[in-house]
Amino acid sequence: MLQGIEKTRVGYAGGTTLNPTYTNIGDHTETIEMEFDGAYMTYEDIMDLFFVSHTPENRTGCTQYKSIIFYHDEEQREVALKKKREFEEKGYFFNTDIVPFERFYLAEFYHQKYYLQKYKVILKEVGANSEDDLINSEKATKLNGHCGGYGTLEDLKRDREKWNFKEETIEWLKKIIDNYNR
Repeated sequence: MLQGIEKTRVGYAGGTTLNPTYTNIGDHTETIEMEFDGAYMTYEDIMDLFFVSHTPENRTGCTQYKSIIFYHDEEQREVALKKKREFEEKGYFFNTDIVPFERFYLAEFYHQKYYLQKYKVILKEVGANSEDDLINSEKATKLNGHCGGYGTLEDLKRDREKWNFKEETIEWLKKIIDNYNR
């Protein structure tokens, strides 16, 4: 789990279709929107992570699953292009579009915090009163990462101290981490 990623939301972007949905995505691409704390990481760090942790070939050829980076300003564009070049110079090929951000459409609720929603006992830990509360919760973002197997025991210790997780939640998360580390 990355320290510095504060919130994530799943959605659609990059196309012209109004109000896309999973079953009517039009010309949009499934994407993730992230908020990060610059005290812990930079946009360059995120680009490094992007290029080492995804499959860029777009084997399906469809827009829905293509590899794409949306930048918000010229500085982000330059960083993304620089990182792409650096990885290509190492022999990696990236069929990744780098395009200006225009609009993000939030995906349906069942896509949000997908891993966390599988564990109702852990989901209660968030204390969200609405779908919007869950989608926009930093605590839910951290728990979703743990439920998806992206955390270590050290991450869990740090997050436990910050978020004061209940003991039952800790025990569940330890089992999940142990299961993913087998």
